[in-house]
Amino acid sequence: MREILPFSIHGVRLGDRLRDVTARFPQLRTSSLRTRDGVLLGVRAHTQQGYSDGGFFSVLFQPEDMGGGAWNVTLNTRRRSPDERLENVLARHVEQYGPYDLLCRVSYAGHAVYHIYWGSAPADCSAPGMRPATAHLYLNLVLGSWTEEFLVLSAPMFGGGVTPE
Repeated sequence: MREILPFSIHGVRLGDRLRDVTARFPQLRTSSLRTRDGVLLGVRAHTQQGYSDGGFFSVLFQPEDMGGGAWNVTLNTRRRSPDERLENVLARHVEQYGPYDLLCRVSYAGHAVYHIYWGSAPADCSAPGMRPATAHLYLNLVLGSWTEEFLVLSAPMFGGGVTPE
């Protein structure tokens, strides 16, 4: 597999195969991803989504005729943690993934949302949350009366160049 980013989430990298991921995580459920017209877009392997003090883990795979590799890995964690500090959360991610390319902040009453990018990033913060069309690692971080970390490793449009060997 051609490695397009040196990142992984729970050890899952872009391009990993469905059978390998489900062998490592047998608790994952699988389902087909289809358009409203029934066209197969691929397979989703995922844990049950929880909302309060929980989250989910999900991996999207290309259809087999397009290579079958993972093109999106998402880990969402939520916890009640008032006053968690940005520096502490960032330190964990920087330790694992290295320095980030861009950090944007949007403030709301009672909480702040941070958009953090590795590998590929928009040119600036004029459109926070904008997702690059190239492979990237993206953290949408909400800090307030709760903490939510929505971490996405993605090569958009069915792999963005992920090609199995």
